[in-house]
Amino acid sequence: MKQLIFSLLLIASSLLHAQDYVVTLKGDTLRGKVNILMYDIQDRVQVVEGKKKNSFTAIQVRAVQQKNEIYHPIRSEYGYRLMKLVRSGFLSSYIGRRQNSTIYDAPYLVKRDGKALEVPNLTFKKVVSDFLDDCETIREKIKADALGRKHLDQIITEYNTCMDEQTKASNVASTVALEDPKIFALTELKRKVEADASLATQKDVLDIINDMNGKLKVNQAIPNYQLEGLTSMLKNTAYQLELEKVIALLKN
Repeated sequence: MKQLIFSLLLIASSLLHAQDYVVTLKGDTLRGKVNILMYDIQDRVQVVEGKKKNSFTAIQVRAVQQKNEIYHPIRSEYGYRLMKLVRSGFLSSYIGRRQNSTIYDAPYLVKRDGKALEVPNLTFKKVVSDFLDDCETIREKIKADALGRKHLDQIITEYNTCMDEQTKASNVASTVALEDPKIFALTELKRKVEADASLATQKDVLDIINDMNGKLKVNQAIPNYQLEGLTSMLKNTAYQLELEKVIALLKN
């Protein structure tokens, strides 16, 4: 019976290690026994499968699973660290290590663009409200002490809801804008010019089109010098007739 139990424990242990993996920056997934190695500037991770051993720096991996915990490489003030994921979203929550520590006990907030912040104690109000200033509602609640360090989970939830609503509103605005025949025609012209690297005036044309698109979206008038500039740069090109149609729409 003892031998059976011992064998079952060995099998269970083997299965557990088999679930560990490292996803490299190239997209390869390596499975085996995973060890996270802690360094001052850049953490490393080691994957052992049988006699084969692979080692990677934190910036060479996308994700690591060790003992059913997910770790991602995060750039902090201490360097690139492999941090433990708590929850993900526009704003994700991680647990990292402080300088000269091997213990995972430092809460981090990480935005989708990679910006990271170790959650402070004494300066929480100023530092976190500044970090989350792209959502005015959350920023003002933190400044007013309606949300504090003990409400971190609620802050993450409300911030993610805020950013989700902003994204949806932006997508709706973009869709509405493209329904405007003037913006649609100008955007189509831009798409074709972007694909033509042989056009000598490509950069200048795109700069003007982008500025014109911005003006149309906020209902500003298009100045004549921009229309004249485009006409001059696209004269005797494959886009001359298309530009003339755009100008006709803009003058209606």
